[in-house]
Amino acid sequence: MSNPLRFDDNKTASTWVIATLIAWSLAWCPAQAASFASRIADSETVGINALSPVGQVFETTTGPGFKGGVYYGLGMDAIYDSNFFLEEDDPDSELGINFLPWISYGTDPEGGAEVSITANYRPVFKTYMENTDYNGVDQSGDVSIKIQGAKSLISAHLNYAQNSGADRIIGEFVNESLFSAGIEGSYQIAPRTSLSASLTAAMSDYDDDSIEGSEIYTGYVGGYWSATERFSLGPAIRYATAKSDNTGTREAWELLMQTQYKLREKIQFAASLGVEYATNSRDEGDGSVGLTGSLAATYAISEKLAWSGSIRYITLPSPADVDYVINNLMISTALSRKLLQGSVGLGLDFNFANYEQVGTASTVLEDDNSMGAFILYNRKFLLDRLDFQSKISYLVNDGQEDWSQVQVSIGLGIQF
Repeated sequence: MSNPLRFDDNKTASTWVIATLIAWSLAWCPAQAASFASRIADSETVGINALSPVGQVFETTTGPGFKGGVYYGLGMDAIYDSNFFLEEDDPDSELGINFLPWISYGTDPEGGAEVSITANYRPVFKTYMENTDYNGVDQSGDVSIKIQGAKSLISAHLNYAQNSGADRIIGEFVNESLFSAGIEGSYQIAPRTSLSASLTAAMSDYDDDSIEGSEIYTGYVGGYWSATERFSLGPAIRYATAKSDNTGTREAWELLMQTQYKLREKIQFAASLGVEYATNSRDEGDGSVGLTGSLAATYAISEKLAWSGSIRYITLPSPADVDYVINNLMISTALSRKLLQGSVGLGLDFNFANYEQVGTASTVLEDDNSMGAFILYNRKFLLDRLDFQSKISYLVNDGQEDWSQVQVSIGLGIQF
């Protein structure tokens, strides 16, 4: 599995670009066909104060101690789904109404404090017009803490989520529980050199006894050397072990070269590329060697136009197929345009799932490849407290089953 690099906090970054991209991610993900692969990948790095390795001297200015408050709001959206169960033949359409209250607590909303804590809780009350048996409550919660010193930065997070929906890789409607935790740290050992390390864990479970969850543990150690004020690079070592009753235990060592480039708030780029050596407890003989890596980038083309893109490659136990792991390549890109009132965005999402046999599986599974596209319009009212979003998305899958899906959603959210 690869270690997705993340950008560090930058107070000079364009606020509207980051806010818009985050809003799109939150709005786009619930509406599209869910994928356990992307949720597990995100669980390794998710956290309100997620930390990344840095290639620059930390700012020494810090604000006062604990401060902040409680924020809460309520949202509601209606979603039309042309293929609720992701079926190849005779798809069932569905209209769902979701109620989305949320509450958030932060000790340092303005930034700058040496210690900051953030907590969030977000239940989703789901109701369906046709498939009422699937009415229920999804929920997610997370707590994170960040401690910043003159040359060091430490963060930790705990996340728990319950999700339900048709999973495009599992191929059926599932109820999943996902727990993840991690601790990350970085230290500036010289004006141009920094070291970083992290430990993360992710555990998944399903209500259906025929679908197996997994446990994934990762460790990372890396360094950066700042060749210039804008460009940094350095080596990294990563170890990951994945355990599942379906696939046994997979262990992988990665040797990576990682790089970051930053041009103020205009361009941010992070990438890694390296070699992975992996073994599986159900395979006989030597392990396998292959390439691995990741990429993430944002480009503020102008004050009103922005682009983002990412590439991630991960290997995970298959929850539905015995003696198979899934090599999943995820590519996404999005373009946003700020309007006089609101913003509009469009994007593409590609997923390539390759099934690799481990052990004694007798069947040959066909790869699953999917492509999604969306267009989104967002606008705020009532002094930016009321948020309106509308979205149209299209997803097509080619592989073990060929299907397509159209979703249309309209939603309102208000912060009190």
